[in-house]
Amino acid sequence: MATVNPLGSLAGPARRHAGAAVRVGALGGTARADVDGSGSVGPAGASWGLEWWVGADDRWHIPREEAAVRQRRVGGVPVVETAMRVPGGDAVARAYGVGGDPDGIVVEVENASAAPFALALVLRPAGHEGSPHGGGAGEPHPSGSGGALSWVAADGPRVEVDGTHRLLVPRPPMRWATGRAGTGSCRATVLAGEAFADAFGGPGGRVSDPGGSLEVALVFPVAHRTTFRSLLTTAGAEAPLGDAVPGRALAGLATAAEAARGWSALLDRGMRATLPDDRTDELLTAARAAVLLDPPADAAAMAVLEDWGLDAEAAEVWARLGLRARRAARRRPPLPAAPEAALAAAVASASPLATWDAGPVPFLRALRDVLVDDVRGGSRREPAVALLPALPSAWVGAPLEVHHAPTRAGRVSYALRWHGGHPLLMWEVDAPRQRPGPGPILRAPALDPGWSTRATTGDALLGHHPDLPGDPG
Repeated sequence: MATVNPLGSLAGPARRHAGAAVRVGALGGTARADVDGSGSVGPAGASWGLEWWVGADDRWHIPREEAAVRQRRVGGVPVVETAMRVPGGDAVARAYGVGGDPDGIVVEVENASAAPFALALVLRPAGHEGSPHGGGAGEPHPSGSGGALSWVAADGPRVEVDGTHRLLVPRPPMRWATGRAGTGSCRATVLAGEAFADAFGGPGGRVSDPGGSLEVALVFPVAHRTTFRSLLTTAGAEAPLGDAVPGRALAGLATAAEAARGWSALLDRGMRATLPDDRTDELLTAARAAVLLDPPADAAAMAVLEDWGLDAEAAEVWARLGLRARRAARRRPPLPAAPEAALAAAVASASPLATWDAGPVPFLRALRDVLVDDVRGGSRREPAVALLPALPSAWVGAPLEVHHAPTRAGRVSYALRWHGGHPLLMWEVDAPRQRPGPGPILRAPALDPGWSTRATTGDALLGHHPDLPGDPG
């Protein structure tokens, strides 16, 4: 079999990757981007996106067209890893936010294979096949603008995109190609091995298309077992890395694993839960991160942030609400007739990468309704709290923990274990010190409708659950 030049080959038929895009960024930073099912990155507010192709020994591999593509959130947080099979291993793209100085979106590709390959970073208008923001061939950009990219300029390792963003790369591209989006000309040039080897854009270092249909591919060599890292920032921001040598400066940015650990530390506050099934647990991590990263400025989001103990973010949303929305936020909706059914629907509506068309707020509302309720029953003078007011059938017999759930009675924590078909409930209420009188009334209607207590800490072996074997007595 003949050896194929990694800068020339043909790709297979186009293939769409399903699933909503994942928003990435860093808390405290302003940079945001959406990562689609093929690992393409679309900066928030931009009408173009960044795609990645890999030229291996056999042919060019384009993630949106390959069957052997896997994707995951690292640690369940807004750090997205997309792995594509190539000869001798994988090409692994990662996208995540870094805050502070610099503030941007890291886009890196690791060559986890046994041979070097060529990497093409492709800038193209949103709405064309393969661009991020969820657009496919002929589909409009979500903003309704249809997507556009008018010019790209390069000054060594600094690439300016449409005057709105800057792409910092460790070194100037080895080769480059350009064409009109939708015609396939840029792709054909790269795949045929005919990309230009001279300085980008010629004497002016710039390529443009007044019609906004520009497509540009920047090609870099990536040695085996190494990682190519780039950084997307807004052009209006202060130059994030100053006069530092770009390759060294980029290498000093947080890794994907470090970014994921940072997110995990940030999420270790407020109301937390360890749930019986891995999928709902994964969705909880993703939903809490998403609502922290970009909380909607509406009453429902404010209520969810407050009910999950994320008080600082709830206060920020409250400050952005009008009077009518504030009145709505003060009135919590009543517990639905079947909270477990509402939760099941929210879980079923999530994409494989834990995103929702309606956003994370309905899921967080539904899960809170299943875990803790202090809306129905009791009063401000004598609050009542239902621990696990609903119990999904799949959770019967499985352990469960909830920590620091904010209620009118104070912060409530509890753990559920099972002994011979009987639920063992352990609880603790951190009640406000200034509250006079007896403690709040605690109930567990889904576990034992007849049980209640005013003790602020303790444990109780409740009545036998009818769905489990064992001695009802």
